[in-house]
Amino acid sequence: MGIYNEGILGFFRGKVGRVIGSVVRGVHYMKGLGDVRVDNPTQSQLDQRLKFALMTSFLRPLNGLLKTGFAAGKSGLTSMNKAMAANLNKAITGISPDFAIDYSKFTYSKGNLVKPMGVTVDVAANCNLVYNWENPGASAGTDKVTLLVYNKNKDVYVILPGAAPRSATTYTLQLPLDFATDLVHIWLSFVSADEKDVSDSLYMGSLNVY
Repeated sequence: MGIYNEGILGFFRGKVGRVIGSVVRGVHYMKGLGDVRVDNPTQSQLDQRLKFALMTSFLRPLNGLLKTGFAAGKSGLTSMNKAMAANLNKAITGISPDFAIDYSKFTYSKGNLVKPMGVTVDVAANCNLVYNWENPGASAGTDKVTLLVYNKNKDVYVILPGAAPRSATTYTLQLPLDFATDLVHIWLSFVSADEKDVSDSLYMGSLNVY
């Protein structure tokens, strides 16, 4: 609290009513307080905050992947901003306050490259995932496949950019051995050799590894 005792033209420091006095480098300043805001959010606003926090938590470990999948470009939006816009209202399910990520609708990459086609994923022994895909003539065989696996039980992501060229049409991914018996969610996408373009990511469902 400020004390104002030098008359109407006197200097003061601190808060007096709705005015704050201060001295910066020997110069006296006064400024009025802004309007007092009482945060009394609606249920819809509370729900949106919960969704935002949930999606932010899920996206944060994928920041490096998002920089390629949602390149900032000239829009002024960051990769994280773009990823949030693409997923916030589409990839969350559940009833308040028990919201959850809808993995089937989540995307980490959106672009103009030919989408993944004819993709299959099978589980092999020792926590391996065997991927197979097609290499359509309209695409460049030099495109690189990016793999994303999420183990919700352990809250662990396995991210492998540039795993193999599209022309290879197959790749075997070794997961951590302690993933055995866990359910994992699986996505993949393609990135051009010069990393200037990407495909949309594709959700391949979930599998129990062994």
